[in-house]
Amino acid sequence: MARRARLTPILRLKPRAPLSIGVAAIAFAALACPGRAADNADPDLVHAMWPAEWIACADACPLGPDVYHFRKRLALPAAPGRFVVRVSADNRFVLFVNGVRVGDGPARGDLGHWRFETYDIGPLLRQGDNLIAATVWNCGKLSPLAQMSDRTAFLVQGDSATEAAVNTGIGWDVEEEKGQGFQGVGPSDMLDYYAAAPGEAVDGSRYDWDW
Repeated sequence: MARRARLTPILRLKPRAPLSIGVAAIAFAALACPGRAADNADPDLVHAMWPAEWIACADACPLGPDVYHFRKRLALPAAPGRFVVRVSADNRFVLFVNGVRVGDGPARGDLGHWRFETYDIGPLLRQGDNLIAATVWNCGKLSPLAQMSDRTAFLVQGDSATEAAVNTGIGWDVEEEKGQGFQGVGPSDMLDYYAAAPGEAVDGSRYDWDW
């Protein structure tokens, strides 16, 4: 039996500086199909403030360490041939469309040069109901030294007016994942130099597999 999702309020955050560097433009037709470049993406979005909002769990500690699931249901009158989205998170995300893993990211940057990933998810969308979902985490004080951070948050920006239906903001759900966390030491716990990421722990009996 599917468990009821532990929904909590979405916190809509003030825009940050424009995300100026995009990487890994990939499209997935299915798990076994090779990716192709998400070409013809809107170049104006690269250097402009995005309409989408950074969102977070309203009850979350801003700096973690925590893991969250985000999701949005999307109803389409027909299956699109192309549906380009740009995705980012602080610190990391894994994106899913209708249960298929699309990709993860973003590549590391700094607060003035935050990265995002670009995907054409059109081949994974269908007529009727669709589910866009992501797992997002921030290791907080356990993060490796190379990881910059502002606060735990998630961002999706559609490439056109049609794709803007999935922009983060109103209409997204979030829950904290109680079955996954981090363990071990971080840079702040060591007297000597330590720069690596922490270990991860997953409790399968508590994890919300149905999200």
